[in-house]
Amino acid sequence: MPEPTNEALVDVGSSSIREPLYVATYAGDEGEEDSCLARMALSLSDLPSRRLVPRPRELAEALAPVANAFGARTCAIAGFVEDIPLADDAEPDPEACQSGTFRFDGDSWSTVEDDAPCW
Repeated sequence: MPEPTNEALVDVGSSSIREPLYVATYAGDEGEEDSCLARMALSLSDLPSRRLVPRPRELAEALAPVANAFGARTCAIAGFVEDIPLADDAEPDPEACQSGTFRFDGDSWSTVEDDAPCW
């Protein structure tokens, strides 16, 4: 993967989640928009409850000021749990990774692709 043009760690403002949201933008090819990717990798053992794993749409508001500062118009956000045990023949848990894409305009945001399992 190419080197990011901008990087930031964003506090999502949740007292139950200490892990920041990592945000990076990457230069697009000539004539293409730069890409913006944000991700939050959580350890299930660090959360008091699995229900506290945030959905990407819950992270979009915290991402808006950074997207605006970086000049990103859209950004893909993924939130995933790193340490869910999985049997060899088991299907991945759809709750273990959620992603969505959002459009940003200043401090406001809207959904481009709603939250969905990563796989």
